[in-house]
Amino acid sequence: MTPFGYIFGAYCWLKNYLVTFIYLYLIPSLKNLGKKRDFKGSEFDLTRYGKKSIEAMGFDVELLNPHEVDLAENFVMVSNHRSWFDQIAMLASYPSGIHFLAKEEYFKIPILGRCMKNFEMIPVTKKKLDPNANSTLNRCLKQNENVCFFMEGTRGQGRDLLSFKKGAFYHAVEHKKRVLPLYILGSERCSSKSRHLFDIRPGTITIVIGKPRVFTQDNFKAQFEEFESAYRRVHNQLYLEHEIFQSDQHLLTKLEPTTLSYT
Repeated sequence: MTPFGYIFGAYCWLKNYLVTFIYLYLIPSLKNLGKKRDFKGSEFDLTRYGKKSIEAMGFDVELLNPHEVDLAENFVMVSNHRSWFDQIAMLASYPSGIHFLAKEEYFKIPILGRCMKNFEMIPVTKKKLDPNANSTLNRCLKQNENVCFFMEGTRGQGRDLLSFKKGAFYHAVEHKKRVLPLYILGSERCSSKSRHLFDIRPGTITIVIGKPRVFTQDNFKAQFEEFESAYRRVHNQLYLEHEIFQSDQHLLTKLEPTTLSYT
């Protein structure tokens, strides 16, 4: 990585931090003086933040297959995870607000931690939820708000997905919510856990919406195994297509909808 690369990366992160302070801390604080926070009423702030943050880093984001969902419905969302910017890309592109689970240590970062609390992100301690976090999660789902789980539990690398955690699916069964699979492509090229934090590379993050799925307690094991197999198959296909044709940002829009869904 060249000295210019370090300078560029540091500059991008500085812009991103300023955007976070303005759009997730300062503006919401002024708007909500003396008022009780309303997550539904703050969805516009989250979307605007996502778009400004992606712009500050020099990235683009696109959402494919939106016809798969009815925005009046809320979901337990599940996705692969490859970059710091997966959550931000989702906020920038998905038309309704999303709660995310995040490592507890992120909540201790100045300004960022307060922003995460303001928008009811849910802390995960040592791969599990403490009683307070679990209460927040249950309340969000009862209030018909989207909650997103990264099934691998941490950022992975490359095409191969890590083992899937079952927590999201248990919550979907408990609250009778459909599971919405999302596939994130390209974010690892922009920022990767295998590279220096300042090694930022402009690019496009693509989010593909899959077909919602119902899980039940009676057939949970079989349903989970079927889902995992189908998700891995579709992800591998999309990943290979994205790698081969990365120079053509519109290739994925040419795929048949059945290719992007699972049966």
